[in-house]
Amino acid sequence: MLVSAATVLGMVVVGGGTGAFDGVAELPSRVFAPAYDAVTVANLHDLALALTSYGLDAGSYDGLTVTALAGWGWTPNDRTAVTIWVEKDCFRVVAQDVRVGASQFEFSSRPGGVSSGVVRRSATQPASPPAMATATVIPATGL
Repeated sequence: MLVSAATVLGMVVVGGGTGAFDGVAELPSRVFAPAYDAVTVANLHDLALALTSYGLDAGSYDGLTVTALAGWGWTPNDRTAVTIWVEKDCFRVVAQDVRVGASQFEFSSRPGGVSSGVVRRSATQPASPPAMATATVIPATGL
């Protein structure tokens, strides 16, 4: 089924798109937000694979760095803010495209967690996108 550009623009303007509509300048970002989200989800799938491979090889996530993940095939992109919390043998990741209208997604390796083993849209969405694309690893306790 094809949807006309006018229909999509109407849905964004009338319905507010993926959030409050602040002006015409945000219109292109809101129209393409689903594409940004698809890229973020694909990036998280790649990251989850790299993290799992790293953990299996190293035996734990102690000492994990973003640089070490490059050796397992994942590098941060220039449009996504990624935070990785690690604790011994598990991790939790939250990522969001920095453009207006993009959703935040998460993934966890902790069994029984809300996003355990599956990339999901975060239940609570931030009011605005991250200010810049970053990739950060944070040692944590109690994931």
